[in-house]
Amino acid sequence: MRRALVLGALALGALAFVACDGGGGAVSPTGSPSVTPEVTTSPPPPTASASPTPTGSPSASLTPEPVLQLPPDAPTSFEGTLSADGPFDALVPPGAEILDAWFREPSGELLATAGVVWGRGADPFARELGVVLWERLPDPSGWRATYAFTDGPARGVLGISVDVADVTSDGIDDALTFESTGGSGACGRWRVLAPRGGGADVALRRSTCDAQISIVGGDLELREAVFEPDDAHCCPSAFRTTTLEWDGSAFVATDVREEPAPSP
Repeated sequence: MRRALVLGALALGALAFVACDGGGGAVSPTGSPSVTPEVTTSPPPPTASASPTPTGSPSASLTPEPVLQLPPDAPTSFEGTLSADGPFDALVPPGAEILDAWFREPSGELLATAGVVWGRGADPFARELGVVLWERLPDPSGWRATYAFTDGPARGVLGISVDVADVTSDGIDDALTFESTGGSGACGRWRVLAPRGGGADVALRRSTCDAQISIVGGDLELREAVFEPDDAHCCPSAFRTTTLEWDGSAFVATDVREEPAPSP
């Protein structure tokens, strides 16, 4: 399943993008990214910066306990049957709208999994938004939440989009999510959520502007604007595309291409 993604920007280079469950980085419009703590509001206007350094430490181990950042009234288990047709409203907080959902049938020793993107609240600028991953228990009649994050109104998130595919080469679908915080650079936060048998690892987490991340052929592909000092924000001089492959513990840049921007 593929979902449309929106623009943002990501720190890159020949450095590994380290798998972690915290931290973040912002990419400046000069094309030289800098590492900063994960933001909770829209990132500041981009400025020239230095090359990134890895944050956190590689992790390919199972998550011992589910990380569930959910509202108090949200369900964490479901005693019933779930399929590609739902019922997905049983997996989200009461009164929440299902914005996106996906389901994977069991295969061999792999249990069935599902995920939902939800939103709650009438004000588009002050909604609760979140993502929840679910896994079927060995008992076919039961499901449990294995990972979740929630963006409250104060976090400034306007929407969440998702693309689902196996990008960590373990036969289990991962979720590439983007939390849009808006702005002229289409800023926001990216995560790769990798289910790990009862939990999930955050294999990538970055805050970006002026870029797009896509899943292409089982890898991540980052396309970012490259600005020269005299470029207007509307008109970068070039675009740089980087292929990021999972090496078992981190996303590694394996190919970098740069091309001039089309003439206005």
